[in-house]
Amino acid sequence: MELQSGDITASVIIISMNKLYPDIMGVALCGGQSTRMGRDKGMLSDAGKTWAEKTLDQFKFFKLPYVLSINHLQLNEYRKIFDSTLLFPDEDIAVGPLRGILSIHKKFPENDLLVIACDLLNMKKDLIAELLSVYSQQPEYDFISYQSEDSFEPLISIYKSKALREILSSVLKGQIERFDLQTILHKGKTCSIAVKEEDKIHFKNFNYNKNFF
Repeated sequence: MELQSGDITASVIIISMNKLYPDIMGVALCGGQSTRMGRDKGMLSDAGKTWAEKTLDQFKFFKLPYVLSINHLQLNEYRKIFDSTLLFPDEDIAVGPLRGILSIHKKFPENDLLVIACDLLNMKKDLIAELLSVYSQQPEYDFISYQSEDSFEPLISIYKSKALREILSSVLKGQIERFDLQTILHKGKTCSIAVKEEDKIHFKNFNYNKNFF
């Protein structure tokens, strides 16, 4: 039987080669509307690779299993490059990036998620390594995120499955009025990592044509 997007069982994908982080999987967030950029950011090319591919390379470096979070309109184009079993279109829950995160959580409810947006092209592996290190050393937290002044960096963060389960339940019951990740991280049990001044450039999102072209 040919597997379609979202049909693959979790056990097929989540066999992690990295025994240090057996419960975590990478999620490349590519499902945004890209209204400011004017085109699908995940399919933009840099040094011969799409931005989506470059994001997956980050997970591959740490030997983590991974999937791509996309919207339904992107499915046909992404199938031309990626195996269909890695593509998970958003479900009709919540809005914004939380929709993609919860959609992946529904498919892999036992896994913690390392989320990286596909437009974080300057993200250093050292910064990802620090996230993973804190994740393994601080198991009591629900979220691990970088923080610059009073703002978190939600699109390069770790979300624990238990917390996502509670968020999903609240969303389905209509108990959450605001779906923005900043609110969730501020109200939740979040371990914050201060962004150093010299590292701020690595958290830049490429949102406009003039940022990149």
